[in-house]
Amino acid sequence: MRIPRLPPKGMKEATSRRNDLLHFLKGQGVQYLQNNLSKPYLNNLSPGCWTCVDGTWSCIHINSLCTRDCFYCPRDKTKETTPEADGFKFTHTDLYIDHLKKFNYQGIGFSGGEPFVVFERLLTYLRRIREVFGRRHYLWVYTNGDLVTEEKLSALNQVGLNELRFDISARGYDLKPVQLAVRHIDTVTVEIPAIPEDVERVKPLIKRLEALGVKFLNIHQLHSSRYNQKALMERGYTFLNPDYFSGQSPILESEWAALEILKHAIRKGTRMGIQYCSFCYKGRFQGMAFRKRYGPLFKENNESITETGFIRSLVSSPEKPMKGSTSKNLLNSSELKGEGSDWRVNYYSVKNKRRILVRSIDLENETSNTLFKELFLDHKSKPQVLREFSRRYRLTQGEMPHVLEDIDSFYGEFGDLEYIPTEMPDYRQSR
Repeated sequence: MRIPRLPPKGMKEATSRRNDLLHFLKGQGVQYLQNNLSKPYLNNLSPGCWTCVDGTWSCIHINSLCTRDCFYCPRDKTKETTPEADGFKFTHTDLYIDHLKKFNYQGIGFSGGEPFVVFERLLTYLRRIREVFGRRHYLWVYTNGDLVTEEKLSALNQVGLNELRFDISARGYDLKPVQLAVRHIDTVTVEIPAIPEDVERVKPLIKRLEALGVKFLNIHQLHSSRYNQKALMERGYTFLNPDYFSGQSPILESEWAALEILKHAIRKGTRMGIQYCSFCYKGRFQGMAFRKRYGPLFKENNESITETGFIRSLVSSPEKPMKGSTSKNLLNSSELKGEGSDWRVNYYSVKNKRRILVRSIDLENETSNTLFKELFLDHKSKPQVLREFSRRYRLTQGEMPHVLEDIDSFYGEFGDLEYIPTEMPDYRQSR
């Protein structure tokens, strides 16, 4: 089965539709985290979401088994696994406690599978965290609601759970477990994937959720994995370029669905906190937090960490690491100033406890060397660099706009590697 594709004109029209929706939201009181369009929200966010924004969130998959078989689920649900977070497995609660201490987390989300399948294990972890850290961490659990009971909700309340998040789409948007939970848990959130076919089912639920006492509605973008790709393809969804999520493509129609639901919520005047968590946001900000956490453990002495958490390595051609203490010192060296210089910047991330090459960019001459150093190592603004080039090369007024275009183009080549752009990227179809 082939991935559904749009012609180039269709991709352009799709980007235009997304941008129109974002423009509407921006004029209606919607806020954007860190001045970035990838996570629009209305009213407020859950305290747990704020720890994600701050890069201090740990998501532990307490088990892998589930009571449901949702078509969109990106995880393997066929066998039980050891609790796992960020690629590390924890065979005992105190191993996870050590992990929390090492990286100074502030928020912890318990996911699955379905965490209620291993309810006693879940309680053990929650209880141990409270014993060691007290009320320091904000704790929440994800569930589809199938195994929720009064007794279990009371037990979660007693061990100090702050928030319970329901994927009501897994149960055909049944609100009974949600209604039960608001009696026991301080913060009840509904967190659902934006399923294109379900938009008209979700819209009327917004006011009902608010009336029940639900404090937040989180909507996230569908994305592919090897476990759900066939099901997503069968629905005719458009797979977008995965960027740094190898093998995982965000779904075009899911983003439209999320933005339409948010637009409807605005028109209905909801006071509930509601947000759209795009796959772009996860790649940029959740990914950045992960890289900054683990990158320093894998960085070599002559390498640097970029503002977005990638390990930066300068190499000559053929691939030979440069000698020196920092990238900045290397680019200041006389070796890099010749017009015939041929250098490459390699960017690495961390995956499965090892570093992987994400992208290589060549610096082929003195101009590119200088631009790289001044923009990304000296952190000068593009107008500052233009002024320096103007003085150095005695540019005329007519030449300066063209040089600025070249600087913009060079700067853009490093987007998401050296800095996070505020604009959402244009849609590109997955290959």
